[in-house]
Amino acid sequence: MLSDWLWNRETGDVCGETVLFTESESAVLAFPAEEVTAVYNPTLGAVYAEGRDFRLEQGGRVLRRLPGSTMPFLTRERLYPSPERAVLFPDEGANAIGSASGSPTGLVCFDRADFFARHQVSIDYRTRAPFPAIPAADPAKLPKTRKCLCEKKLLDIAFIGDSITDGWNSTEKVGVAPGQAPWPGLVTERLSRRTSCRMVNGAVSGSGSAFGVEHLEACCREFPPALLFIAYGMNDLSHLSEEGFGRNISRIVDAGLAKNPDMEFVLVSQMSGNPEWDLTPAGKDTVFARKLRQIAEDGGARLAYAPVNELWHALIAGKRFLDVTGNGVNHPNDYGHRIYAAAAASVWD
Repeated sequence: MLSDWLWNRETGDVCGETVLFTESESAVLAFPAEEVTAVYNPTLGAVYAEGRDFRLEQGGRVLRRLPGSTMPFLTRERLYPSPERAVLFPDEGANAIGSASGSPTGLVCFDRADFFARHQVSIDYRTRAPFPAIPAADPAKLPKTRKCLCEKKLLDIAFIGDSITDGWNSTEKVGVAPGQAPWPGLVTERLSRRTSCRMVNGAVSGSGSAFGVEHLEACCREFPPALLFIAYGMNDLSHLSEEGFGRNISRIVDAGLAKNPDMEFVLVSQMSGNPEWDLTPAGKDTVFARKLRQIAEDGGARLAYAPVNELWHALIAGKRFLDVTGNGVNHPNDYGHRIYAAAAASVWD
């Protein structure tokens, strides 16, 4: 079921993995490639040729940008803007953001819109390496949702979360080609193949789990969902403990059951952020994911856990955050949104 998002286990084809070239002129693939079938930038409408723009090296694991290539790349000065040349967030035209103690200038590259989409390169290739194992859906979880899908009855679903769930920086959200929907749209489309769905997205950019009950209330003004996707964490990393995060999630679940005693829930773990940015401390995302998994395990049949965090780390191991980011610090690109969607869909597929 993941072949149209990430890969095809039968053929070994990898679909649209992204990389970003810097002055090192090399980029690491998630798997060693036996054959590269396409290298392109869908936002620019550009296609790149092996031998002219790139070559495959190091047993198929590294893509080398060749001299004279038209493939985009970022200079060190662009990755780490100087304070003199930086336009800082929250300015509308921001190209940098502070609080980056891992940066030589204290700043890192940042963009609200399509900058990374225009500078990353997408790769289709074939590999013989095994793909990461995604846990099989537990047939005991989400029984009411499964029954609805089986009987093809209307399924009311809602998504609450932060800016990632609001859709940033998918190309649909920022309004450029190829116009890929963010992960809630991809998940809704997948569910709609099985039955009719009504969907409301109550995610609010810049918010954290403390606002989840409020976001649920807003969704319920449309309709009380039968299936609620809860996806917070990124904006909680710098200030919430594992216990505090868990309490907020549990409050959302309790509020949902008060609205609809038959409501079921998918607890969506998260990607990691830029390790050079202080507000996304390395490893904290995995701590939060562990707490979500525990809540889902302890919560019985009505709670399922979506392993975004595990799949994210499996696929970016050896790669750089810049290969898969949409804004430079804490948003995924299209490829990252497909990782989210694949993990979320795995709870019933």
